[in-house]
Amino acid sequence: MPVRSLLVPRDVAGASRALFALTTVSALVLVVASLTIAGACLPWWGLSLLLPVVLASRALRRVTDPRSWIWSAVPLIGIALVIVLACTARGQCWWYLQFLFFPATYAARQLRRRGAMLVIGGCAAAILVVTLSLDPARNALTESLFLGGVLVATSTRLAATGERIATLLDQLETQASKDPLTGLVTRRRLDQLATAAIAAQPAHGVAMVLLDMDNFKTINDRFGHPAGDAVLVQVSQLLQHNSRSGDVIGRLGGDEIAVLLPDMPLATALTRAEAIREHICAHRLVLPDGDAVAVSVSAGVAHAPTDAVDLRGLYASADRALYRSKNGGRNQVSTPGAPTRPVLRQRPA
Repeated sequence: MPVRSLLVPRDVAGASRALFALTTVSALVLVVASLTIAGACLPWWGLSLLLPVVLASRALRRVTDPRSWIWSAVPLIGIALVIVLACTARGQCWWYLQFLFFPATYAARQLRRRGAMLVIGGCAAAILVVTLSLDPARNALTESLFLGGVLVATSTRLAATGERIATLLDQLETQASKDPLTGLVTRRRLDQLATAAIAAQPAHGVAMVLLDMDNFKTINDRFGHPAGDAVLVQVSQLLQHNSRSGDVIGRLGGDEIAVLLPDMPLATALTRAEAIREHICAHRLVLPDGDAVAVSVSAGVAHAPTDAVDLRGLYASADRALYRSKNGGRNQVSTPGAPTRPVLRQRPA
């Protein structure tokens, strides 16, 4: 795996906040030390770099792509700056080498484990090489091993904790974004993706298809709720197997399902909705007791910006279209303005 990919932060927003905090604290400590600690004074060029470095770390919040080379270079630049300061200080190099805890801490909290270990190992190697190159005496080796050992032990522990927290957050995010019965996305996640799709203003707009199974209550009443759940799961699978990579399918509640179609004209969305309706009608769904039933769906199609300019309006238009399908005899596709031609209805067995 390329080194650059290992240095990609988990979360750009969190990485930018952490970087700004670490550079600000480092700058303040260096300024105070230069004024109060003998031998720890920064050269003029070092002091002149502090403000630009802090401002640059603040500006990185605008770089939202985690794969940007800038984010991959951040921990390496941090190590390089500390090495330069330590080498110019000579007699006080060990004092500046302690600032390697900052890039190590950044890596432990913001990078995945392999990337974090790479940066932590680089910090430890920098301590050893710089110290021995400036003072090859035995006490230099002892000091470098002690400082490097503390850095590795502390940062490794921090990285392990960060990895566990990240894994837990990923699990919670997955649970919050997926319907446990059907595996479709939840209403919350669908709303997020739909809002982003509308805001992007794709060339062909954004379409929304609302699907509702006809006479679904009859299935629950006749065969029981486990049978209704089985029907929902199989319909969801049919939708997933016949969707584009960019489509988003979500369960809104009960037997109502929404299909988000980014960058799709209204006419194409109507064709897709009709194909979905026909595909579901053509399948007989197997119930837990082995019986098979056929189901039909009614669909409402709305389009942004044709029918609405925001998510709330898109839902309202699609819901209005769905009611037109229901009131028009079910098992058909409608738009908010006018229903499509009625089709022969297939009632559940």
